[in-house]
Amino acid sequence: MSAILTIDPTLVASLAPTGVLRTVINLGNPALARMRPGPEQQVAGVSIDIAQDLAHRLGVEARLMVVDNARQAVEAVGSLEADLGFFTLDSCQDQPIATSAPYLLIEGCYLVRQESPIRNNEDVDQAHHKVVVSQGSAYEQFLGKSLEYAQLVRASTSLDAIASMLDSGADAVVGIRLTSWNDSPHKDRLRQLDGCFMVLQQVLGISEEAGADAARFLATYTEHLKQSGFIQARLDEHGIAGAAVAPPRTLED
Repeated sequence: MSAILTIDPTLVASLAPTGVLRTVINLGNPALARMRPGPEQQVAGVSIDIAQDLAHRLGVEARLMVVDNARQAVEAVGSLEADLGFFTLDSCQDQPIATSAPYLLIEGCYLVRQESPIRNNEDVDQAHHKVVVSQGSAYEQFLGKSLEYAQLVRASTSLDAIASMLDSGADAVVGIRLTSWNDSPHKDRLRQLDGCFMVLQQVLGISEEAGADAARFLATYTEHLKQSGFIQARLDEHGIAGAAVAPPRTLED
């Protein structure tokens, strides 16, 4: 049974204190948001759909602020520049951000050249290997702690990472399973390693200053998104593979 949502003016004021739902959108995660081709430069994806749905329920407009990486998204909500953001759970640790339970699980994987001798994830972490990662991403944070021997090479954005790997002679590039390279003009030169090196737990986040009632509503709303089929429908609509709706959680009173 889908979670029950109760909205009142006090809640609206807490979640959208300026009268609009200022939402930060991270283009560094193509499973959640992408720039549509064309002169209008519009963004589309699961995170935009969620922001618009929540804004509609609150009776306000969703105002999108587009950034290139996870670090910028966290900073926007932490500094009260944005009201709502879409993060990995790990990226919000030690930040003044209240998060929901995970709503989406995304596999992080390695891409290598077709002719590369690297055959599995364990082969990547070697002293002579270079791994390209987008600067400020959740991958950078994770691999910066977990890789013992391989050297991280930072690309300015996730869109630049594949080209950077191929141009620089690096050995692997980090991305989201399947979606990370299907649209790349270099996809015929790439091979995706089996399995994943991490699972990104995607959460919704608001400033802690929004208060406990707003945080409880966010938790309830997130469960509604999962249980109602909203998340799965948006994944199907946008053609996102390699991501799964997170298991439902029991809400505390």
